[in-house]
Amino acid sequence: MPLSDDELAASLCSPSRLRILEDADLMAALSRGCNDALAVLFERHTALVFRIARVILRDDGEAEETVQRVFLDVFRAVSQFNPDRGTFKTWLLQYAYHRSIDRRSHLQAHRFYSRGQLDEMPTAAGGGVPGRGGAGNP
Repeated sequence: MPLSDDELAASLCSPSRLRILEDADLMAALSRGCNDALAVLFERHTALVFRIARVILRDDGEAEETVQRVFLDVFRAVSQFNPDRGTFKTWLLQYAYHRSIDRRSHLQAHRFYSRGQLDEMPTAAGGGVPGRGGAGNP
């Protein structure tokens, strides 16, 4: 259940109190200027975003860079999140998937991968990575 404006404002006073909020409430706090809410979202979801990026990019360094880019995108696009269209986690995973695919395409164009590595890469259908479409598609 979403918090009232007074409850949300009170919770903004303390980063430790932010940790008890649900993701949608953290996004509301972030949209109201509480940048500590992004840190809590990062703590909660960074491992999942990294795993998706790592599966797609097959490189730890590139995956770490993609994680940073995804959370920067979340910060910039906070006003686009609509909890009525889907959960924050779904929205975030779509960002992670699309940014990872975009980065892989860029790296392929610049010949980062060898031909053997490309043949071993999982496809979206077979790799267990969320597909396009759905609520809040970034």
